[in-house]
Amino acid sequence: MTLGTSEVEALLERARRRERRVILATAACGGGAAALAAILIGAVAEARWGATSGEALPGPDAGQLIRWLALFGGAAGLLGAAAWARAGRRRSAGSPAALARKLAPSPALRSDLLSAVELGRARGALEASGSASVELVDAHLARTAGAVAGLDLAAAIPARPARRAA
Repeated sequence: MTLGTSEVEALLERARRRERRVILATAACGGGAAALAAILIGAVAEARWGATSGEALPGPDAGQLIRWLALFGGAAGLLGAAAWARAGRRRSAGSPAALARKLAPSPALRSDLLSAVELGRARGALEASGSASVELVDAHLARTAGAVAGLDLAAAIPARPARRAA
């Protein structure tokens, strides 16, 4: 593995981790807010309607029913957050090539980064077959690694959805 390949792969790994953190933060904030809202609504409902009138009712009293519904609503909010995170992970860029397309701000850099990912993956096969100049591939990888060294991941993968959910 050449120096350029490892730098490009390190960039893609940092981008994948950032994307994962944004998805998980968005889901956690949204699910936590839904769970807290359900529990708060249950507490307000219990304070308003939960007092029993002293009559023996068959089954649970109103306060117990409201507590169970609030607990169920809170659990549903947390399960919804887990489902949202899982769906977000599936929608995210899965392959290194798709992530490379998403990262680069300009078409020229996007093309260079995408070809660096593809050539870096096929470098061993190219070297074994001798069908392409490995020195030329290494030069392209090094040039691309230098070009993406200053790439701002915060601009490429914004945390706006997580901030909106918080």
